[in-house]
Amino acid sequence: MWLQWLAAFRAGDKEQAKFLRERFRPGLLRAQNIWVAKAVIAPDGNVISAPAGTPFTEAQYVVPDAARADELSAEAEQQLADSRQAASRSTKYVLVVVLLALVLFFAGIATKFRNPKLQAALVALALIFCLFGLVRLLTMRQLL
Repeated sequence: MWLQWLAAFRAGDKEQAKFLRERFRPGLLRAQNIWVAKAVIAPDGNVISAPAGTPFTEAQYVVPDAARADELSAEAEQQLADSRQAASRSTKYVLVVVLLALVLFFAGIATKFRNPKLQAALVALALIFCLFGLVRLLTMRQLL
């Protein structure tokens, strides 16, 4: 719409330029006024030289809903960080479950062998996994 305004303004169609200018958003209108104020205008009302850039390059131009977009982006980043933390926590719990499942496996398989030394070794291995799993479980921050 601004380019249409510029074309109408350059063509000298003041009515069309006014019509388009009245429909600018407030942020663009504010920047437009500042941008036009920088133009060099002849006494007869003709523009001698236009300012550099456009109203969109003015510091006063604020993209509509930019603040809301930044706010939503920050919220999304926070939710992403929370989800990564939850994923890490769940991975730690799965590791503890696997360790405790190994305890059940080694303790259960120990009963299938007739050699007492092998049974004792498997039960000892099961106890080691049990101890490691319980220590890991009890030292997880989420339980404290």
